[in-house]
Amino acid sequence: MEYFIRDRKLVEQKPFSHLRKQFINGFTLVELLIVLSIIGILAALAMPSFMSNIEKRKIISAAEMVSSDLKWARSESIKQNQELTVDFTDGAGGTWGYTITPTTPTKTVSSSDFADFSGIVLNSDDFAGNDTGFEPVRGKSTDSGNVTLTSTNLSIDVRVSGLGRISICSSTGVGGVDAC
Repeated sequence: MEYFIRDRKLVEQKPFSHLRKQFINGFTLVELLIVLSIIGILAALAMPSFMSNIEKRKIISAAEMVSSDLKWARSESIKQNQELTVDFTDGAGGTWGYTITPTTPTKTVSSSDFADFSGIVLNSDDFAGNDTGFEPVRGKSTDSGNVTLTSTNLSIDVRVSGLGRISICSSTGVGGVDAC
């Protein structure tokens, strides 16, 4: 046994105690690689769930934007005491949009272009002549129908009733959206 003096006391030095401190203070490269590979495997397993969640949020956001603008057009029609028309356009390359205009004079009140919602397509609208409008007295719709927005796996309808009520529903079971 070896002894040494620490704080004015004679202390016994245990064998290999200086080696134990080296192992306690850190971790090895092999341990680091094992942890990183486990994190990589878990991330690869979770990626499809993240991608479907992003797709779901994107299509819900686009539908809520259309619904919000239709509700705005309805309230503006009543406020301005004139009929407003919402004209949907399906552009090339997946770009689409709509224009909100009063019947007279023909001046654009609001125009939206949804190029920011990549992967979301205006699949169909069943309004006569691709447009609907709102009358100024009670905000009734001049043409009831719906606009269908689609992505790779999901579909959402924005519906306008004859009374001017605007709602969002999904036939493909998008979470958080009522079923059609």
